[in-house]
Amino acid sequence: MNPRLPESIEEAQLLLAYASRNGIALDPATINVVVAAGNKITAGTMGEADEAAFWPAFETLAAKVSPVTVLSLRAIMDVRTTKHHSFPARLFKSRFSEWSVARRAVLWYTMLAVVSLALLLVVQIYWLFGLSIQSDLQEDKAAYEKATAALVTAKPEERNKLDDERSTLELESRSDYKLLERWSRPWEDKCDPSKTVCDCASSDAGAYQACLNISRESSAKVVLSILQRYLLPLLYGLLGASVYILRTLSAQIRARTYSEAANIDFRIRLYLGTLGGMVSAWLISPEVAGGLVKTLSPFAIAFLSGYSVELLFAVMDRIISAFSKPQ
Repeated sequence: MNPRLPESIEEAQLLLAYASRNGIALDPATINVVVAAGNKITAGTMGEADEAAFWPAFETLAAKVSPVTVLSLRAIMDVRTTKHHSFPARLFKSRFSEWSVARRAVLWYTMLAVVSLALLLVVQIYWLFGLSIQSDLQEDKAAYEKATAALVTAKPEERNKLDDERSTLELESRSDYKLLERWSRPWEDKCDPSKTVCDCASSDAGAYQACLNISRESSAKVVLSILQRYLLPLLYGLLGASVYILRTLSAQIRARTYSEAANIDFRIRLYLGTLGGMVSAWLISPEVAGGLVKTLSPFAIAFLSGYSVELLFAVMDRIISAFSKPQ
């Protein structure tokens, strides 16, 4: 007798139960062979003729329920194990060890999506806050220069108003630089602006502070550029890939076609989507793109590139074909 026969009969019974629950019509002869094989293997009376009849019936049954397979059915079935007696074991091991492969995959990719979204929100808010400070500083500088230029040719009765305006702008600039200092604290320890202004520092505290502000503002521009061009598109790509995986996973579980082997495809998709989100910021420009892409922001394109890697591949194919010589 084939040593794999008992396991194969158990698998056939699993497929038979699935077909019956889902209303899949089967040949009565196929059902009889599978049921008889199960009874005889239990009783130990399985003969060569019974085994020869079982394999064609198993093949017919597997073809009827395709694309559902034994692996996909077992992947969504919870495993019943012996209960642990200690409280920590019952709390952390018992429940999780009984979870199906599909349930663990849903938990893992859901947590990944939530963490990706939370990290994205933190970085996005941090970037927007820094961008707002930079914008306010530029506006204050432009307004201050304009008021200073107007003061030269202003009439005596207008000078007081312009002086008050300049004083207000100076206070706003000091406030913005104070906010910029707080905004820069997470990375300022690694790149201390005070070390870069030693040459221009003097005994004049005002000159030193002005030089320090300029150095800090320049460093902030670099950090904002890094966040916008690299980190944020990467996180958007990661989030897009996570959403795609969750949607695909849900559809496969609903159709009973998910198996543990699909996790390999999901991991590859996760890597490609994350990388695609960052690469899309370099390759796809809304200004030069056509169609619907032209109306999207770079971050939206990064998310779509993570969700649908094919979008990025299509753009790459167009770029390659544009530089390829016709045969």
